[in-house]
Amino acid sequence: MKLDTQRIMLNVLLALVPGVIAMAYFFGAGIIVNIVVAGITAVATEALMLRARNRSLSTLLDGSALLTAVLLALALPPLLPLWILVAGTAFAIIFGKQLYGGLGHNPFNPAMVGYAALIISFPLAMSTWPALGEP
Repeated sequence: MKLDTQRIMLNVLLALVPGVIAMAYFFGAGIIVNIVVAGITAVATEALMLRARNRSLSTLLDGSALLTAVLLALALPPLLPLWILVAGTAFAIIFGKQLYGGLGHNPFNPAMVGYAALIISFPLAMSTWPALGEP
């Protein structure tokens, strides 16, 4: 089976499913909300950046923006204010990925660029996690 970019991204997303289930079990549905909001933000931000750079929107189908969103969402506290999540996700796509030319050209993992920006900007919010099993 030939592994193209889209297939690799899908495989990684599927590999994250057990972790997502475990985090939802231990930390509640907030993690699912984070994933959905981050996913929408990442795809929308990537689309805006592709348009601004006169690039084809077809690269949205490779799944890399969605993977960035899921990785970032899993690294963040489940009760983080959504505006912080949106800001971090947009930062990840713009400054962690698109600024360098898009997929394959970025020297750092975009999700972790977003995480680093958030941990520096909002240390208290980023270090506040609910106790295990607490909704």
